[in-house]
Amino acid sequence: FSSESEARAGSRDSSSRAWERPMMLSFVLLLLVVHSSAFVPSVPLGSARSASCQLLGRNLQSQWTAPARLATVKPHQHQIFNAFSFHQTFREKRNCLSLRASADGGQDASTVATYDMTLTQRQCEMNAVDKAKLAVLLDEFGMSIIEGGWPTVYTQDKVFFRRAQNDYPASTRAKLVAMAPAPTDDAPEEAPTPEEANAQLLKSKSGHVGLAFTLLGIDNSWLSDTSVEQTCSSLKALKAGLDEREEEGGKVVLQAHNFFDAWREDRAKCESILNKLLDCGVGVLLLVDSGGGATPWEIGETTKEAAAVFGGKGALVGVGCKDNSELAVASSLYGVKSGAEVVMGAVNGYDSCADLTSIIPILQLKTGRTLVAEERLAGLTKLSRAVDEQVNSAHRINQPFVGQSAFAHKGGIHVAAVLKNEDSYQHINPVVVGNERRVLISELSGRGNIMSKVEEFGMLGQSGGGQGKNEDWKQRSGGILKTVKDLEQKGYTFEGADASVDLMIRRSMPAYRPAFTVVESMVDNRDVQPTTERVRRWTQGGAGDYSARERARARCTAVVKVAIDKEFSCLRRDENCGFDDDDGHIVLEVSEGNGPVDALAKALDRALLPSFPSLACVGLCDYKVRILDGDKATGAVVRVMIEFQLTGAVAKEAQGKGKKLSWTTVSAGPNIISTSFAALVDGYEFHLAEHVNLDELVGQRSSSGAA
Repeated sequence: FSSESEARAGSRDSSSRAWERPMMLSFVLLLLVVHSSAFVPSVPLGSARSASCQLLGRNLQSQWTAPARLATVKPHQHQIFNAFSFHQTFREKRNCLSLRASADGGQDASTVATYDMTLTQRQCEMNAVDKAKLAVLLDEFGMSIIEGGWPTVYTQDKVFFRRAQNDYPASTRAKLVAMAPAPTDDAPEEAPTPEEANAQLLKSKSGHVGLAFTLLGIDNSWLSDTSVEQTCSSLKALKAGLDEREEEGGKVVLQAHNFFDAWREDRAKCESILNKLLDCGVGVLLLVDSGGGATPWEIGETTKEAAAVFGGKGALVGVGCKDNSELAVASSLYGVKSGAEVVMGAVNGYDSCADLTSIIPILQLKTGRTLVAEERLAGLTKLSRAVDEQVNSAHRINQPFVGQSAFAHKGGIHVAAVLKNEDSYQHINPVVVGNERRVLISELSGRGNIMSKVEEFGMLGQSGGGQGKNEDWKQRSGGILKTVKDLEQKGYTFEGADASVDLMIRRSMPAYRPAFTVVESMVDNRDVQPTTERVRRWTQGGAGDYSARERARARCTAVVKVAIDKEFSCLRRDENCGFDDDDGHIVLEVSEGNGPVDALAKALDRALLPSFPSLACVGLCDYKVRILDGDKATGAVVRVMIEFQLTGAVAKEAQGKGKKLSWTTVSAGPNIISTSFAALVDGYEFHLAEHVNLDELVGQRSSSGAA
């Protein structure tokens, strides 16, 4: 060091100087790790993590300095200093400190209540029956309070609460809250009077009732004194109505919208209004950032101050954040850390609400708080996808914790590490939240990706031809990996097409034989006077769909020739097919369709359904076409991805066996018709290989024929 730097160091206090040498040693140690990792013998990551935990001693009061840590390391333990164990050790310390912070927060924050708003989001357009199904699911998962609706505003919500009185489980009714707007000076004439609104809320027979009001309007107008007095009267009436019921535990909920803006504008006035309202029997006070503009640290600081002021009033203080700035989850976490006892949100974050599917696992798994029972947390992914399905919304595959890609791994080094120790590239075990690890296949993959897929598909131990041996699979995986990389260069992508990967692995097995093979296909597209007909439709204002007459003039006819494996020849229900000693049954079918792909699909169905009736339960639920090299104009290569869905009795049987009910295939090429047909054929072949026990089916058909 130069004399100038030594002079500066000498001016520091002794406590600061004491950190210089440990910090320098840590930095030098990190450089040694990077430069010598290739020469350090690796150990299983599980062992590395165990050793690092022992070094830490799980002593949260100790100061973790490099000299102290090195002094406890035995000579043979220096091998744990590779990149992965270094990361694991720091993360272990970080998690321990976060738990310590939550434990030393100054209040009993071991339990946090959830206030779910999924049923009342306008993005989730649902009728009373749909809301009833979701209410039961939310209750079974363990939500503390479920906002059921606004019966004084929406007719559908009146029907919902009317049905709830008799049709819903008692536990679900006890968690429901019926909401209404608080009385205001500028209420519309058609709005019910405060007395009528109170009567409707209590008539709903929900476990809780509540009012919502805005502290500070968009024109900076505060809630008037008259409105405050009327709201106090309504709160007292609702509290008295709940006290008269036989059921105990009902609370009056008060939602204070634009609270954080009001607190920032005039804290004293905000305190005055809320203190007056809290004295009227409020059981839960929800502080709502309606605009979603507050930062997480502002939410945290304000919540801490508000909890100190209102916490002694006997009401639970909660926080609700909007996601207009994509900060709702972070802001909610700051609010809970700062003393909030209730957290508001919606499953999957509908209508810019805070996403409870992220908040719940973070608080429960990262900070040690309890929001739902541990065994129910495993149903989080199922709940998330059930809500999406119920409201007819596509599930976001990149959603944290519950998304299909939340625990997906693609790079070869990532997969190799995850196969040794899942914690190396996963912050939690996906099973804890009901999700699963996915290994994606792409040109970045290594053999570990392929072997992981082989194990996932249950093919590793299959016998026959010696392919069940692990060594054989390791050699075969190299060829599969080369094929993947070659195909991706031609436009394929296998990251979202597990069925195509499954078929690629099956086809590498010497004993695998597909149930059918397409020998030949042909499409005839006949469009009589297309330009004349198109101009006529435009001039007559009918440029949209074809009429029945026009469809007859524009026809697509497809011919498909299929060879059915001779082992399954007895499955054929009719004899209207040729026979080839080498290939089995040759079936030739013709069909018309709305377009070339539709005609091919119908012809293929006619050829295969008599032999494989379960194909009737296979539906096409998504069809995507993407142009890969647009500079080649009409000669461009296209990529087609088709998603299939299994329905009916076959789906129930497959679900009972743990089989996937949906799968995706991919194909690429310059001919959009041939490419689409190839993806369609692969989807059918995967279904017969995965969901249908053809050997058992052959035995049943043969025995019935002999009888």
